[in-house]
Amino acid sequence: MLHKYGKGEYYKKLKEIFINKQNETDHFERYNLHNVLQHYCINKIFEGKPEYRRERFELYKIALGQKLFSLYEKDYFDDMLFGNIVLVAISVDELDWLKDFIEKYSHLLSPEVSNSVKKYSFAKLNFAQNNFSEALKLLNSSELSNYVRNNFSVRDLIMKSMYELGYFTEL
Repeated sequence: MLHKYGKGEYYKKLKEIFINKQNETDHFERYNLHNVLQHYCINKIFEGKPEYRRERFELYKIALGQKLFSLYEKDYFDDMLFGNIVLVAISVDELDWLKDFIEKYSHLLSPEVSNSVKKYSFAKLNFAQNNFSEALKLLNSSELSNYVRNNFSVRDLIMKSMYELGYFTEL
């Protein structure tokens, strides 16, 4: 009903189910329900309602409390989800919370991407805190150059950091 009609009342009802009925739904259902709620918030943000950024952040906190780290309960923390949480936390200026999040949950990522995602997340955090030199130092690690999924994002953040530091010739 939420996808079909997009009404706030359906969002509120689904959110209530998501929060209060976690013992009556399995992990897979809760994970998908969380995605539906997130999708609704994203649509609202695109409609010009920035207050839904905070709503997304609160949904992520609830999902973390329910250990909804990936589609399947026994999988590693999904690195795309991890990255989205980083972006949303920055968008609502929850930088102290974000630092704790990265430290607390990065070890749950797949060993193949754990160090790269952690460094990239800390680079994003440092950039948001105007620590451009530290961001650039983290971004220049060899692990990040091998992390294909964020290759363009890494280069983008490198260029932004260099610009902020006044490294125009290097750019």
